[in-house]
Amino acid sequence: MKLYFRDRWEKCCGMNYLILAFFCILTAWFIFKGKNPVITEIVYFVVAPYIKIGSLTFDSSYFYIFFLMVLLVIRENGKLPIRKLNGFALLMGLWIVFYTVGWLINGNTAAYSGFIVSVLGLIRNVAAIYVAMLSFDIKSTDELDSTIGKGLSILVVMNVVAVLLQRFMPMKMYDICYQLYYGATSRGYTNYKNINSWGSGFYKGRYYRYFGLFDTPMNFSCFLILVMAFVVIQYTTDRKIFKYPKITVSACIILGFFAQCKVFFLMLPVLLVMYIIFNLKKISLKGIVFGLILALMMMMFFLNIDAIAKIEIFRYLRYLKDPLEAFSTRFGSDDQQGYITGTLQVAMEHPFFGVGPVSIEGEHIADSSYVVLLHNGGFFAVGAMAVFYIRLLISDMKNRYTWCSILLVSLLLMGISRNLLIFGGLLTISLYYININLELVAKNKPVLVKDNA
Repeated sequence: MKLYFRDRWEKCCGMNYLILAFFCILTAWFIFKGKNPVITEIVYFVVAPYIKIGSLTFDSSYFYIFFLMVLLVIRENGKLPIRKLNGFALLMGLWIVFYTVGWLINGNTAAYSGFIVSVLGLIRNVAAIYVAMLSFDIKSTDELDSTIGKGLSILVVMNVVAVLLQRFMPMKMYDICYQLYYGATSRGYTNYKNINSWGSGFYKGRYYRYFGLFDTPMNFSCFLILVMAFVVIQYTTDRKIFKYPKITVSACIILGFFAQCKVFFLMLPVLLVMYIIFNLKKISLKGIVFGLILALMMMMFFLNIDAIAKIEIFRYLRYLKDPLEAFSTRFGSDDQQGYITGTLQVAMEHPFFGVGPVSIEGEHIADSSYVVLLHNGGFFAVGAMAVFYIRLLISDMKNRYTWCSILLVSLLLMGISRNLLIFGGLLTISLYYININLELVAKNKPVLVKDNA
C-alpha cells in the first residue's frame, strides 16, 4: 500500500539526519560552553532514530557517540582520562570473547555481518557510558539526580506528545515513525502489507497499542517502568530526582495503559512491593488514598476507549493473577510453541559457548536477555553477567544502597522478557547512574553513602 506521507518521507529521507545533526550541534554547544550536556545525551540515547546509508540501515547512536568522542578529544587536547566502569567494560569484553568462540565453533560463520553488528553493539554499550561520564564532571548526587530527572522528564513529555499524535493522527505518525525506527533489528514498525492483526499494535490505519518514540510498545513500556523506578527511588531515599514526581508517575501509568504490554502490568506490583518494603515506616494514609483515587480515575478514563483495546487491557490485568501465563507467548506452554522456544532449544544444544549472535536454524534472537545470552555465549556469558550483577547487589545490601537495589531489581526482572540487559539506551542510563554514584562515593564527595530506608 502506497501512501502520500510514506512517499513524501522516503523522497526527502532527511528527517533522521536532521535529528542527528540537531543533537550533535546542541551537545557540542553544551560541551564547549562548559554546560551539562548529559541531559541531551540521555534523551538521544533513548530516542535515537535509524539512519540509512545506501541500502543499509544503522542505529544513529553509533554516529552520535563517535561525534561525542571527537568533541571530547578536541576539548581534552587529545588526552582522554580513564574512567572506571565498575566491571562493566570487562563484562562486555568477556561477552565478545564468548560470542566469538561460540560463533566460530558452533555458529553460522558465513553470516559474519550479523556477528559484527552484535559485537559493535556491545562496544557501543561501553562507549556510550564512557562519553557520558567524560562529557561533564558531576560533582554531587544532587547534581546527578537533577540531571537524570530532567532527562527522563523531557522524554516523558516527548512521549506524551507522540502518543497524542498517534491517537489523533495515526496514519501520519505511523509513516513518520516508520522512517525513524524501521530497521533490521526492529520488529515493531514494518510494511503495511506485513500487518495482519491488531495485536501488532497498528492495524487498518490506527494504533491499538501505542509505541511512543520507540520501535515497539514493549520497549516503550520498559522505559515507563524505568522512570517509575526512579520515582520509587525518590520517595524511598528522599533524593530529589523529579520536580513533579506525582505528575510523572501518573503520566507513565496512563501511557503504560496505552502501550498495553504484559511487562508493564507485571512490573507495577513489583514497584509497589519495593516501595512498601523500603518505606514501611513512612507510608501514610494520604499516599494510599492518592493511589486509590488515581486507580479509580484511570479506570473511568479507560471506559471510554475502543472496545477491542479495552478488552485487551483487562486481559493483561489478568496476568497479575497468573504471572507465569504471561510468558507463554515467548517460552511456550503445553499446547503452544513460544516465540523463543526454538532459541532456547538451540542454546541448550550448545550450553557452554552457545552458537554466537547469529541464527543457525531460523530461531528468533530476541526478547529475553537471559535466553539471548545463553544462545549467543552459553553458560559462560550468562555466568559472567550473573557475577557482575550479584556483585553489585551484594555491595548494595552491605552498604544499604537502596537506590541501586531498586534500579537493579527492575532491570533484572524486565530482562526476563526484553533484551535491555544486553543493549540499549535504558541500560546506558541505568549503568551511567550507578557508575557516577559509586564514583562519587569512592572520591568522598558530599554524598549520602547509606540511604535511610
